[in-house]
Amino acid sequence: MKTKNDFIKLVEDRDLSLKNVYLLFGYKEDITKDEEFKIKIGNKIYSDIKTVTYLKRDSNMNHYDKLVALQDEYFRLCAETYQKPKKINKFLAFILLLLGIIPGIIYILAKSKKKHKKELDKKRIDEIIDEAKKLVKDDKNGKN
Repeated sequence: MKTKNDFIKLVEDRDLSLKNVYLLFGYKEDITKDEEFKIKIGNKIYSDIKTVTYLKRDSNMNHYDKLVALQDEYFRLCAETYQKPKKINKFLAFILLLLGIIPGIIYILAKSKKKHKKELDKKRIDEIIDEAKKLVKDDKNGKN
């Protein structure tokens, strides 16, 4: 019976650091090989050889759908969480406090709420990693 697999291509200096993350979500290392990349700078073409790792995940594994959902949520939260946080604009907060206490308080509370959300997102990322490890471990135990 033919099965569909997910494949991911990780290039040496660009995204090889994500290899351990993908392994958490049920991917297994398939092939590692050197590939030639051509780079055009001006009128000249340069070639560069980089190590490429292919990862694959079987779509027939027990918790496939849950792992895909966790992976999508993980990368979405990482993109939101690790953006540089915007600081409270002290001048704007001062002007708003001068105009009235309520607008200044609302501004400061809104900024602190965003900081609290980022902390909750970081906790959720840790929960996702733990849950993915458990699902992959269950899948390995189920096949043996």
